Amino acid sequence: MRDPDKMTRSQRVITWLADTLLMRRALFNHLTARGIQVYVWVLNDEKDFKRAFDLGATGVMTDYPTKLRDFMEKNGTAKCLNKPKTE
Repeated sequence: MRDPDKMTRSQRVITWLADTLLMRRALFNHLTARGIQVYVWVLNDEKDFKRAFDLGATGVMTDYPTKLRDFMEKNGTAKCLNKPKTE
């Protein structure tokens, strides 16, 4: 996301409104109860990863996959990470 200090007032209002309407546990529960997977696009820091998974997101798109993998391993949310097979 852009630096909030460089956003216009209307951009900040739109960002706040979208965040308030879309990042709700009730919405995530509603969608997943109907078999719809919820992926959040694009999160790049641990605070946002945690928030999305706490709300019930199925997954997260990120510009930093290693940072997301490390977060998931550290927080026990790594259910099916592709790990190399050892023989």
